[in-house]
Amino acid sequence: MPDVIEVISKTHKRYADLLRKDRELVAQLEEVGQRGRELTAEQNKHIATWQAQQPRHKPQPKLRHQGAADLLGSLLPEQSPEELDPPMPPENWYGAADMREVGAQVEALTEARKLLLIEIEKERATYSKLATEQRQKDYAAVASKVVSAAKSLGDALQAHHEFIDGMRIDGIERKHIRPLTLRAFGELHEPHTPLQHLIAQAIEKGHASEKDRPDWLMPAPLDIVENY
Repeated sequence: MPDVIEVISKTHKRYADLLRKDRELVAQLEEVGQRGRELTAEQNKHIATWQAQQPRHKPQPKLRHQGAADLLGSLLPEQSPEELDPPMPPENWYGAADMREVGAQVEALTEARKLLLIEIEKERATYSKLATEQRQKDYAAVASKVVSAAKSLGDALQAHHEFIDGMRIDGIERKHIRPLTLRAFGELHEPHTPLQHLIAQAIEKGHASEKDRPDWLMPAPLDIVENY
């Protein structure tokens, strides 16, 4: 069976290219995710990992004694930003650097897919229009076959009802012929019944013409034909 993206490419290359890229990103996400799962499994083997991952507290700034600083004045250099606003201590748990790398990759891939999916949705609409134009004649032929089959079935159902109703009129007991139960198709001439509705829908959507509308007429009410 041909790859669906290859089929799409024949009609709309940009849409196919976007889908290929999304497929690549999904594969990369799975690969990176697997790496993350492996690292997590390794971390769980190290007892110290749990302790090292406990909440880290920001260090207090190293402030000078104000009185001492006033006495020395300009003899002291300015305090460094690291002293006044110490950074958070580095993570020291097992595999921290690898996990940070995995997290960054997952974030980048996820954000890339978000942007890509917006473009995919746009091009999908364009592709749908192009593909529909190409296949409209083929679908019209299929729909025509459905309408023709529905009309043939309706004609056969009417012939069946007329045959059974003739037996009723002639006084023949129904049980001897064991007729089919066709109640699911309803009164053939009523517009809400399955076959009438199907054909009316085909006419409304332009897949059939008014001349395709059947003129079926039940020989007697369905309750009488089915239950005499």
